[in-house]
Amino acid sequence: MDLRPISKTTMGCHCSPAVFWRTKGTSQRFCQRFLAPLGITLISSWTKLLVFLAAVSFMLPDLSYSQPAPSRSMIKVVLVSGGTSGLAAGEADSFFSNLQGQLSQFPGLSVVLKADFAKGLSREDRAVLDKCVDVGCVQTLAGKAGFQRVLLCRVAKKNSSYQFQSDEFDVKKSQKISEITDNAVCTSAEEINSFVRKSAIRVGQSMTHESSVPETLQEPKSNLWWYIGSAAVVGAAAGVYFIVEHKKQNAAAPTSLPLPPDFP
Repeated sequence: MDLRPISKTTMGCHCSPAVFWRTKGTSQRFCQRFLAPLGITLISSWTKLLVFLAAVSFMLPDLSYSQPAPSRSMIKVVLVSGGTSGLAAGEADSFFSNLQGQLSQFPGLSVVLKADFAKGLSREDRAVLDKCVDVGCVQTLAGKAGFQRVLLCRVAKKNSSYQFQSDEFDVKKSQKISEITDNAVCTSAEEINSFVRKSAIRVGQSMTHESSVPETLQEPKSNLWWYIGSAAVVGAAAGVYFIVEHKKQNAAAPTSLPLPPDFP
């Protein structure tokens, strides 16, 4: 588009004299009758400015759309049992399966159990994994399979007391990255699940270096607080209602008694 302004000195539509005389003025009458009223030959300064701004806004990129956040790489983790004490075989399997599921709720983590990790290995690597006696052996196999972390966890139970400990290792480093220890007294399946969830939150935040908690791991709000809040709202509304009614009654009541009639 040519944005050069049209000269203001051109006030009408020009026709050549030869055409004019050949058509006996028809062209000039056409220009004056149809084109001149449209203001084609006269563009004000405001019009040129608006045209320029419209062209610039069309050519510039639209900044109103929010740019998508850069995608973060997923941390692939192998969860290994470092030993259990005081737990039956089925109870230990349930604990670690629950822990794996809770950790997987973090968007930046992809956690698999050792048994599931072994299924993706070759026959030779599976044989090596079965003979691993230290975490360094698991680190080597995990790094070879494209994993970044090895999480070594231990659980101990004595009566109703549980102790959980986890050590995080990078597949390329021998020293541990982080260590989490948690304790709780659990007397029911709900308390055990809450203990696993809280431990998973601490481990997940440590591994992802984030303070936020996934919505699926957030503790549901207690109904007691909901009832207390509702009662407070109802009480406040009732108080406002009685205050307004009391003011209305005072406004309607006479401010002084009428004077007695004056008898002759």
